[in-house]
Amino acid sequence: MEPENTAKERILITGGGGYFGFRLGCAIHQKGVDVILFDVAKPLQTVPEGIKFTQGDVCCLSELEEALRDVICVFHIASYGMSGREQLNQKLIEDVNVKGTENVIQACKSTGVSSLVYTSTYNVIFGGQIIENGDESLPYLPLHLHPDHYSRTKSLAEMKVLEANGAELGNGKGVLRTCALRPAGIYGPGEQRHLPRIVSYIERGLFKFVYGDPLSLVEFVHVDNLVQAHILASEALKANKKHIAAGQAYFISDGRPVNNFEFFRPLVEVIQSDETVIE
Repeated sequence: MEPENTAKERILITGGGGYFGFRLGCAIHQKGVDVILFDVAKPLQTVPEGIKFTQGDVCCLSELEEALRDVICVFHIASYGMSGREQLNQKLIEDVNVKGTENVIQACKSTGVSSLVYTSTYNVIFGGQIIENGDESLPYLPLHLHPDHYSRTKSLAEMKVLEANGAELGNGKGVLRTCALRPAGIYGPGEQRHLPRIVSYIERGLFKFVYGDPLSLVEFVHVDNLVQAHILASEALKANKKHIAAGQAYFISDGRPVNNFEFFRPLVEVIQSDETVIE
């Protein structure tokens, strides 16, 4: 956030109790901005002094509206159903990802929040097909082709966020500026969704061979790079940046495509060497 404006700024992060939301909140707070972490569950980490945690659900419009008083920017990260058993609960996936996003948009309009940055996913255009040198000009994947309910609902939610760009705010406070960021697979210190699962595969001997085309490449993004992307996106929605990001979607990655197995090779080698020492 820009130093000359930070004293008057207050932002809210939905999903602020999660891995990425919490890290984003801490980074923004260090810049002197008032931060509210909004989530159904408290963060596992200790909330730093000066950051406010508000327990609430994006599925409840009134809770959102109450939390958004005097907020100028919302980072909407909260989602459900990415992996594991969560994928089985299609109703909750729909409620959180679609209806929850509709509530965030409505709450922004009714309370006068001027900026909304949505954390989307590259899955909005990807359904298993080969993509080489793809960019933001790629069309959305047709909804019926999405391999899972999570990806389909995230696509619907992103569409709603971008369609809301330019919507009038209540009480004549101007218009809402929105953008969407589409991260690749997130990694970094303390990440608990992907790496623990990979480690369990290695320990069970499922990563002792490579399959698929070794030339097949995927993208990853370090959590700190994703944090920086969100901060830059929020800045690019402001008038002094001519709202350049308004209505736009951006893919976010480290910019270094890599074979999936090669990416995890150092982790595999370390774990296997430790097992050898133990034996």
